[in-house]
Amino acid sequence: MSTKFQPGDKFEVRYPFVQDRFISGFDEHGMPESDEGWRPGCSREEIEDGFGYDYAADAHGQMLLEVISTHKPGKFIDRVFFIRRWRDPDGKVFGKTNLRVTTAAAFGRLLKGYRHEYECDEETEETA
Repeated sequence: MSTKFQPGDKFEVRYPFVQDRFISGFDEHGMPESDEGWRPGCSREEIEDGFGYDYAADAHGQMLLEVISTHKPGKFIDRVFFIRRWRDPDGKVFGKTNLRVTTAAAFGRLLKGYRHEYECDEETEETA
């Protein structure tokens, strides 16, 4: 069975982002300084009945995937070696360029986008 992914394939997948505060450095007194930025994914809140979660995002960006290589090691299933980066809603590209590996089926699931249903503030603003 040959894989449908080829080295050099690039994919842009719509992905939710939330605004988050993070420590950006320290001032002259050693106190942490914070800044706001985008984090891929959703915020999660427990549903009142305690049997699940609500997921929410502030805006959409992209998950950028680039296929580096594919392999079928003997009797084992196809593997995809790839790099994952992010483009936040402001257009800034970031992320480590570490080589990752997963099965071809799991890589296909990555291309479907975020794995949970979620609400996005960006969509409610567009419809209002």
